[in-house]
Amino acid sequence: MKVRRLGRCPRCGGNLFLDKDWSGWYEECLQCSFSRRVEKLDVHEKVIIQAVKERRC
Repeated sequence: MKVRRLGRCPRCGGNLFLDKDWSGWYEECLQCSFSRRVEKLDVHEKVIIQAVKERRC
């Protein structure tokens, strides 16, 4: 699955990526594995829409 880079991890400053599993959307840090649920999807709406379009291809 392709994911998009969102920003910096609040714990270690690493790279946050947006991903989805059975429980919903979440951000996860590539370096330290910090993760948090994404409650407001409108914040990342463009990123999510693009990822869904690419997944369908």
